[in-house]
Amino acid sequence: MEKNEIYDHLAQIYLDTPLKRKRPMPRIYTNIFKRLFFISLAGIVILSLVLFYALHSHRIATTQTTLGFSSGISKIDFNLDSAKTQSFIINLNNLDVAKFKNLSFSLRKQNSKDTVSIKVEMANAFKEKSEVYITNIPSSWKDYKIKLSDFNKISDWAQMESLSFIVEEWNTRENSGSIFIDNITLSM
Repeated sequence: MEKNEIYDHLAQIYLDTPLKRKRPMPRIYTNIFKRLFFISLAGIVILSLVLFYALHSHRIATTQTTLGFSSGISKIDFNLDSAKTQSFIINLNNLDVAKFKNLSFSLRKQNSKDTVSIKVEMANAFKEKSEVYITNIPSSWKDYKIKLSDFNKISDWAQMESLSFIVEEWNTRENSGSIFIDNITLSM
C-alpha cells in the first residue's frame, strides 16, 4: 500500500469521507502561465531600459541646454538727433531663467569710423534692473558672453520681463548709424 492510499483509508475511517486530492493542473494551463510570466518579465526589463534611457538622455539634455531668442539678425538703427536712446527689446514674458548662467550674443556696427558702446539691460517683474556695458563694438562680428551674475542688481531670476540692447547718445561719437545683433542665447 502506498502513502496516499493509507491516508485515504484513515480519512475514510475517522472522518467518514475520502480524502479529496487536488488534481494536477492540466499541462496547457501551466504552459500559459509560464509564457505569461516570461512575457511580463520581458516587459519589465524593456520598461526599465526605456526609463533608464529617458532619464539619462534628459540629464544630458539639461546639462547642454541653451535658450535662443532671435531667429535672425536684429538691427538697431539709431538717430540720436531726435531721441537720446534707441533700443532693441526682447519681451521675456516672466520667463524663469534661474537655471541659466550666461547670456551670449554677437555684435557688430555698420560704420567702421564710429565709436559705439551699447548697454545690455535685464529687468524682472519686481522692477529690478541691471545693466552691463559693451564698449568699442567692432565693425566685424564679435561674440560676447556675459555672466548673469554680472547683472548684480537682480536678486530674483524667476520672473524676467525684458532683455534690452540700448544705444545711448553719450556712448557714440556719431549721432546716427546701425548696430547688428545676432545669436542671442542663454546657456547653463
